[in-house]
Amino acid sequence: MEKCTRSLRRLFVAGTMATLIAAGSLGAATSASAAVRYDVKHVTYKGCTATLDMNKTSSGKWYARGRFLKDPDWNVECRMMLQQRKGSGSWKRISYLYVVENGHAYERTGWHRDGAGYQARVCLQHVYSETKWHCSGGY
Repeated sequence: MEKCTRSLRRLFVAGTMATLIAAGSLGAATSASAAVRYDVKHVTYKGCTATLDMNKTSSGKWYARGRFLKDPDWNVECRMMLQQRKGSGSWKRISYLYVVENGHAYERTGWHRDGAGYQARVCLQHVYSETKWHCSGGY
């Protein structure tokens, strides 16, 4: 039963993100966007999902942003952020910290420059129950 419930939650999260994208709720990256790649990396943990989107502008510059969603079936609050690193250096937060909670189930960061030699990732954490951050892979 638990495996089925997790699968249904994943479908809900994926379906909600797809609906937001199709409805245009996510907005354009910039007026000069060449291609936005949605959900190039993501992390899901106990009812919260963080996804990484990448945008390559027509001038060839890359930008990254995070989108954060909380499954309404989970009674949790999640803290989320976008991080970046250069080469194999340490990860640094480049966005505000966002809290996604009951009654406010969706957030996104702004677009942040992600140039050559850099990687971006999204991270999430349960606000009250943990101190550990759960992060996607870098892109």
